[in-house]
Amino acid sequence: MDGRKYDSKSSAGRTGSRRVVRKNRRVNRMRVAVLLFVLVLIAGAVIATVVLLNSSGKTNPNNKDDDTAVFGVKSIAVEGNSRYTDAQICESSGIFVGQSIFFVNKRRAAENILKNFPYVDKVSVSNPSLRNIKITIDEATPVGIAEHKTGWLIIGDNGKGLEQLDQNSSRLPEYHLIKCKKLEKADLGHLAVDERSLGIINSIISAENGTNLKGIKDIDVTQYTDISLNWKGTIIIRLGNDIELDSKLKFASETLERVIASNGEDAEGQIDLRMYSDSNPRSVFTPKELLDTQPQSEPTTSASATAASNPN
Repeated sequence: MDGRKYDSKSSAGRTGSRRVVRKNRRVNRMRVAVLLFVLVLIAGAVIATVVLLNSSGKTNPNNKDDDTAVFGVKSIAVEGNSRYTDAQICESSGIFVGQSIFFVNKRRAAENILKNFPYVDKVSVSNPSLRNIKITIDEATPVGIAEHKTGWLIIGDNGKGLEQLDQNSSRLPEYHLIKCKKLEKADLGHLAVDERSLGIINSIISAENGTNLKGIKDIDVTQYTDISLNWKGTIIIRLGNDIELDSKLKFASETLERVIASNGEDAEGQIDLRMYSDSNPRSVFTPKELLDTQPQSEPTTSASATAASNPN
Protein backbone atom coordinates (compact mmCIF):
# COMPACT_ATOMS: atom_id res chain seq x y z
CA MET A 1 0.00 0.00 0.00
CA ASP A 2 1.20 3.50 -0.85
CA GLY A 3 2.71 5.16 2.20
CA ARG A 4 1.13 8.52 1.34
CA LYS A 5 -1.97 9.34 3.28
CA TYR A 6 -5.18 10.50 1.56
CA ASP A 7 -6.07 13.96 2.76
CA SER A 8 -9.84 14.33 2.34
CA LYS A 9 -9.81 17.95 3.52
CA SER A 10 -7.26 18.93 0.87
CA SER A 11 -9.27 17.23 -1.88
CA ALA A 12 -12.45 18.98 -0.79
CA GLY A 13 -10.67 22.31 -0.80
CA ARG A 14 -9.47 21.85 -4.35
CA THR A 15 -12.99 20.88 -5.49
CA GLY A 16 -14.45 23.97 -3.84
CA SER A 17 -11.87 26.18 -5.53
CA ARG A 18 -12.77 24.80 -8.94
CA ARG A 19 -16.45 25.48 -8.28
CA VAL A 20 -15.71 29.06 -7.31
CA VAL A 21 -13.66 29.54 -10.45
CA ARG A 22 -16.45 28.17 -12.65
CA LYS A 23 -19.02 30.37 -10.88
CA ASN A 24 -16.86 33.44 -11.38
CA ARG A 25 -16.49 32.63 -15.03
CA ARG A 26 -20.29 32.37 -15.45
CA VAL A 27 -20.78 35.67 -13.65
CA ASN A 28 -18.19 37.35 -15.85
CA ARG A 29 -19.78 35.98 -19.02
CA MET A 30 -23.16 37.24 -17.85
CA ARG A 31 -21.74 40.66 -17.13
CA VAL A 32 -20.20 40.80 -20.58
CA ALA A 33 -23.51 39.75 -22.17
CA VAL A 34 -25.43 42.42 -20.26
CA LEU A 35 -22.88 45.06 -21.21
CA LEU A 36 -23.08 44.08 -24.88
CA PHE A 37 -26.88 44.19 -24.73
CA VAL A 38 -26.83 47.68 -23.22
CA LEU A 39 -24.36 48.85 -25.86
CA VAL A 40 -26.59 47.47 -28.61
CA LEU A 41 -29.60 49.32 -27.15
CA ILE A 42 -27.66 52.57 -26.94
CA ALA A 43 -26.43 52.19 -30.50
CA GLY A 44 -29.96 51.42 -31.69
CA ALA A 45 -31.35 54.48 -29.93
CA VAL A 46 -28.67 56.71 -31.44
CA ILE A 47 -29.34 55.35 -34.93
CA ALA A 48 -33.12 55.73 -34.53
CA THR A 49 -32.71 59.32 -33.34
CA VAL A 50 -30.52 60.20 -36.29
CA VAL A 51 -32.96 58.60 -38.72
CA LEU A 52 -35.91 60.41 -37.15
CA LEU A 53 -34.15 63.76 -37.26
CA ASN A 54 -33.20 63.26 -40.87
CA SER A 55 -36.61 61.99 -41.93
CA SER A 56 -38.48 64.82 -40.20
CA GLY A 57 -36.60 67.34 -42.23
CA LYS A 58 -36.58 65.54 -45.57
CA THR A 59 -40.18 64.41 -45.84
CA ASN A 60 -42.12 66.34 -48.47
CA PRO A 61 -45.58 67.45 -47.28
CA ASN A 62 -46.78 67.74 -50.88
CA ASN A 63 -45.87 64.17 -51.78
CA LYS A 64 -48.59 61.86 -50.53
CA ASP A 65 -46.61 58.75 -51.52
CA ASP A 66 -43.57 59.75 -49.46
CA ASP A 67 -43.31 57.22 -46.60
CA THR A 68 -39.65 57.57 -45.72
CA ALA A 69 -40.13 58.73 -42.14
CA VAL A 70 -40.01 56.29 -39.26
CA PHE A 71 -43.66 55.74 -38.25
CA GLY A 72 -44.70 58.28 -40.90
CA VAL A 73 -48.30 59.52 -40.95
CA LYS A 74 -50.24 57.48 -43.52
CA SER A 75 -53.53 59.39 -43.57
CA ILE A 76 -55.23 62.53 -42.24
CA ALA A 77 -59.03 62.49 -41.91
CA VAL A 78 -60.97 65.74 -41.46
CA GLU A 79 -64.53 65.63 -40.09
CA GLY A 80 -67.21 68.27 -39.45
CA ASN A 81 -65.97 70.97 -41.82
CA SER A 82 -68.31 72.52 -44.39
CA ARG A 83 -66.84 75.99 -44.88
CA TYR A 84 -63.28 75.00 -45.76
CA THR A 85 -61.69 72.18 -47.71
CA ASP A 86 -59.85 69.26 -46.13
CA ALA A 87 -56.69 70.43 -47.86
CA GLN A 88 -56.96 73.89 -46.29
CA ILE A 89 -57.46 72.42 -42.81
CA CYS A 90 -54.53 70.00 -43.20
CA GLU A 91 -52.19 72.65 -44.55
CA SER A 92 -53.00 75.02 -41.70
CA SER A 93 -52.49 72.29 -39.10
CA GLY A 94 -48.89 71.78 -40.17
CA ILE A 95 -49.40 67.99 -40.26
CA PHE A 96 -48.73 66.14 -43.51
CA VAL A 97 -48.66 62.59 -44.84
CA GLY A 98 -45.22 61.06 -44.39
CA GLN A 99 -44.33 63.19 -41.36
CA SER A 100 -43.00 61.19 -38.43
CA ILE A 101 -45.76 60.67 -35.88
CA PHE A 102 -43.20 61.56 -33.19
CA PHE A 103 -43.02 65.11 -34.58
CA VAL A 104 -46.78 65.74 -34.73
CA ASN A 105 -47.72 68.53 -32.30
CA LYS A 106 -51.48 68.09 -31.93
CA ARG A 107 -51.99 71.08 -29.66
CA ARG A 108 -50.16 73.44 -31.99
CA ALA A 109 -52.08 72.03 -34.97
CA ALA A 110 -55.42 72.79 -33.27
CA GLU A 111 -54.30 76.32 -32.35
CA ASN A 112 -53.22 77.00 -35.96
CA ILE A 113 -56.61 75.90 -37.30
CA LEU A 114 -58.52 78.05 -34.81
CA LYS A 115 -56.37 81.06 -35.64
CA ASN A 116 -56.76 80.78 -39.41
CA PHE A 117 -60.42 79.81 -39.81
CA PRO A 118 -63.00 82.06 -38.08
CA TYR A 119 -65.92 79.67 -38.66
CA VAL A 120 -64.13 76.95 -36.65
CA ASP A 121 -65.44 77.14 -33.09
CA LYS A 122 -63.77 74.03 -31.66
CA VAL A 123 -61.19 71.58 -33.02
CA SER A 124 -59.62 68.40 -31.73
CA VAL A 125 -56.65 66.55 -33.20
CA SER A 126 -56.19 62.88 -32.32
CA ASN A 127 -54.47 59.77 -33.63
CA PRO A 128 -56.89 56.80 -33.50
CA SER A 129 -54.00 54.59 -34.57
CA LEU A 130 -50.24 54.96 -34.58
CA ARG A 131 -49.98 56.25 -38.14
CA ASN A 132 -53.37 57.91 -38.69
CA ILE A 133 -54.49 61.42 -37.70
CA LYS A 134 -58.09 62.63 -37.28
CA ILE A 135 -59.03 66.32 -37.14
CA THR A 136 -62.57 66.98 -35.85
CA ILE A 137 -64.12 70.39 -36.53
CA ASP A 138 -67.08 72.07 -34.80
CA GLU A 139 -68.24 75.13 -36.72
CA ALA A 140 -70.03 78.18 -35.38
CA THR A 141 -73.51 78.89 -36.74
CA PRO A 142 -74.20 82.41 -38.10
CA VAL A 143 -76.94 84.26 -36.18
CA GLY A 144 -76.90 87.56 -38.06
CA ILE A 145 -74.95 90.50 -39.41
CA ALA A 146 -73.96 93.77 -37.78
CA GLU A 147 -72.54 96.92 -39.32
CA HIS A 148 -68.76 96.81 -39.23
CA LYS A 149 -66.22 99.20 -40.73
CA THR A 150 -67.32 99.79 -44.33
CA GLY A 151 -69.49 96.69 -44.59
CA TRP A 152 -71.06 93.96 -42.48
CA LEU A 153 -69.71 91.42 -40.02
CA ILE A 154 -71.36 88.00 -39.81
CA ILE A 155 -71.68 87.08 -36.12
CA GLY A 156 -71.76 83.47 -34.94
CA ASP A 157 -73.64 81.82 -32.08
CA ASN A 158 -70.32 81.93 -30.21
CA GLY A 159 -70.32 85.73 -30.41
CA LYS A 160 -67.32 85.90 -32.74
CA GLY A 161 -66.96 87.60 -36.10
CA LEU A 162 -67.08 84.90 -38.78
CA GLU A 163 -66.89 86.73 -42.08
CA GLN A 164 -66.74 90.23 -43.54
CA LEU A 165 -69.30 91.12 -46.22
CA ASP A 166 -69.28 94.09 -48.57
CA GLN A 167 -71.79 96.85 -47.98
CA ASN A 168 -73.89 95.79 -50.99
CA SER A 169 -73.33 92.04 -50.82
CA SER A 170 -76.08 89.94 -52.40
CA ARG A 171 -75.92 87.67 -49.34
CA LEU A 172 -77.28 90.26 -46.87
CA PRO A 173 -80.92 89.03 -47.07
CA GLU A 174 -79.78 85.60 -45.82
CA TYR A 175 -79.10 86.94 -42.31
CA HIS A 176 -80.85 88.67 -39.44
CA LEU A 177 -79.86 92.30 -39.08
CA ILE A 178 -78.52 92.67 -35.54
CA LYS A 179 -78.50 96.11 -33.95
CA CYS A 180 -76.28 96.05 -30.89
CA LYS A 181 -73.31 97.59 -29.17
CA LYS A 182 -70.22 95.83 -30.47
CA LEU A 183 -67.11 95.18 -28.44
CA GLU A 184 -64.09 97.38 -29.06
CA LYS A 185 -62.06 94.57 -30.63
CA ALA A 186 -64.91 93.16 -32.72
CA ASP A 187 -63.45 91.59 -35.85
CA LEU A 188 -62.90 88.31 -37.65
CA GLY A 189 -62.12 85.57 -35.14
CA HIS A 190 -62.69 87.92 -32.18
CA LEU A 191 -65.68 88.39 -29.88
CA ALA A 192 -68.01 90.95 -31.41
CA VAL A 193 -70.78 91.16 -28.79
CA ASP A 194 -70.86 90.87 -25.01
CA GLU A 195 -72.16 87.81 -23.19
CA ARG A 196 -75.55 89.28 -22.28
CA SER A 197 -76.31 90.44 -25.82
CA LEU A 198 -75.25 87.07 -27.18
CA GLY A 199 -77.54 85.25 -24.75
CA ILE A 200 -80.50 87.39 -25.83
CA ILE A 201 -79.76 86.88 -29.53
CA ASN A 202 -79.35 83.11 -29.19
CA SER A 203 -82.60 82.84 -27.20
CA ILE A 204 -84.46 84.71 -29.95
CA ILE A 205 -82.96 82.53 -32.69
CA SER A 206 -83.85 79.39 -30.74
CA ALA A 207 -87.45 80.57 -30.18
CA GLU A 208 -87.79 81.45 -33.86
CA ASN A 209 -86.93 77.99 -35.17
CA GLY A 210 -89.98 75.83 -35.75
CA THR A 211 -92.49 78.56 -34.81
CA ASN A 212 -94.41 81.33 -36.54
CA LEU A 213 -91.72 83.76 -35.38
CA LYS A 214 -89.72 82.48 -38.33
CA GLY A 215 -89.36 85.53 -40.50
CA ILE A 216 -87.74 87.88 -38.04
CA LYS A 217 -85.66 90.33 -40.08
CA ASP A 218 -84.14 92.60 -37.41
CA ILE A 219 -83.09 91.97 -33.80
CA ASP A 220 -82.50 95.16 -31.81
CA VAL A 221 -80.63 94.68 -28.53
CA THR A 222 -79.12 98.16 -28.43
CA GLN A 223 -80.89 98.71 -25.10
CA TYR A 224 -81.46 95.79 -22.74
CA THR A 225 -84.66 97.43 -21.48
CA ASP A 226 -86.18 97.86 -24.94
CA ILE A 227 -85.47 94.75 -27.00
CA SER A 228 -87.47 94.64 -30.23
CA LEU A 229 -87.94 92.40 -33.26
CA ASN A 230 -88.98 93.23 -36.81
CA TRP A 231 -91.16 90.41 -38.13
CA LYS A 232 -91.26 90.29 -41.95
CA GLY A 233 -91.07 94.06 -42.08
CA THR A 234 -94.75 94.31 -41.11
CA ILE A 235 -95.02 93.78 -37.33
CA ILE A 236 -92.74 95.14 -34.62
CA ILE A 237 -92.58 92.97 -31.49
CA ARG A 238 -91.47 94.97 -28.45
CA LEU A 239 -90.19 92.69 -25.70
CA GLY A 240 -88.97 95.20 -23.15
CA ASN A 241 -86.19 93.74 -21.01
CA ASP A 242 -84.71 90.24 -21.07
CA ILE A 243 -86.36 89.05 -17.84
CA GLU A 244 -88.36 85.84 -18.40
CA LEU A 245 -87.29 86.11 -22.04
CA ASP A 246 -87.98 82.51 -23.09
CA SER A 247 -91.56 82.48 -21.82
CA LYS A 248 -92.05 86.00 -23.20
CA LEU A 249 -90.98 84.83 -26.67
CA LYS A 250 -93.33 81.87 -26.47
CA PHE A 251 -96.21 84.21 -25.62
CA ALA A 252 -95.15 86.52 -28.45
CA SER A 253 -95.56 83.59 -30.85
CA GLU A 254 -99.04 82.85 -29.47
CA THR A 255 -100.01 86.52 -29.74
CA LEU A 256 -98.76 86.71 -33.32
CA GLU A 257 -100.90 83.71 -34.21
CA ARG A 258 -104.02 85.42 -32.78
CA VAL A 259 -103.20 88.70 -34.52
CA ILE A 260 -102.87 87.01 -37.92
CA ALA A 261 -106.08 85.07 -37.32
CA SER A 262 -107.98 88.29 -36.46
CA ASN A 263 -106.40 90.73 -38.93
CA GLY A 264 -105.22 88.57 -41.82
CA GLU A 265 -101.79 87.70 -43.22
CA ASP A 266 -101.17 91.29 -44.30
CA ALA A 267 -101.60 92.68 -40.77
CA GLU A 268 -99.27 95.53 -39.87
CA GLY A 269 -98.58 97.14 -36.54
CA GLN A 270 -96.96 96.45 -33.18
CA ILE A 271 -97.19 93.71 -30.55
CA ASP A 272 -96.25 95.13 -27.18
CA LEU A 273 -95.09 92.75 -24.42
CA ARG A 274 -93.31 95.29 -22.24
CA MET A 275 -95.87 94.75 -19.47
CA TYR A 276 -95.57 90.96 -19.66
CA SER A 277 -94.71 88.75 -16.70
CA ASP A 278 -95.20 85.06 -16.01
CA SER A 279 -97.72 85.90 -13.30
CA ASN A 280 -99.58 88.31 -15.58
CA PRO A 281 -99.06 87.30 -19.22
CA ARG A 282 -100.25 90.24 -21.29
CA SER A 283 -99.65 91.63 -24.77
CA VAL A 284 -101.22 94.44 -26.80
CA PHE A 285 -101.48 94.67 -30.58
CA THR A 286 -101.81 98.10 -32.14
CA PRO A 287 -102.61 98.32 -35.87
CA LYS A 288 -100.29 100.47 -37.96
CA GLU A 289 -102.87 103.15 -38.63
CA LEU A 290 -103.30 103.74 -34.89
CA LEU A 291 -99.63 103.31 -34.14
CA ASP A 292 -98.67 106.26 -36.33
CA THR A 293 -100.71 108.61 -34.15
CA GLN A 294 -99.46 107.45 -30.72
CA PRO A 295 -96.21 108.08 -28.82
CA GLN A 296 -94.19 104.90 -28.38
CA SER A 297 -92.04 105.67 -25.37
CA GLU A 298 -94.47 103.83 -23.06
CA PRO A 299 -96.47 100.61 -23.51
CA THR A 300 -99.64 101.12 -25.54
CA THR A 301 -102.82 101.36 -23.44
CA SER A 302 -105.28 102.68 -26.01
CA ALA A 303 -108.73 101.10 -25.90
CA SER A 304 -108.59 100.94 -29.70
CA ALA A 305 -105.75 98.42 -29.51
CA THR A 306 -106.34 94.67 -29.41
CA ALA A 307 -105.37 93.26 -26.03
CA ALA A 308 -104.40 89.59 -25.72
CA SER A 309 -103.95 87.71 -22.48
CA ASN A 310 -103.20 84.10 -21.78
CA PRO A 311 -106.34 82.15 -22.71
CA ASN A 312 -105.52 79.61 -20.03
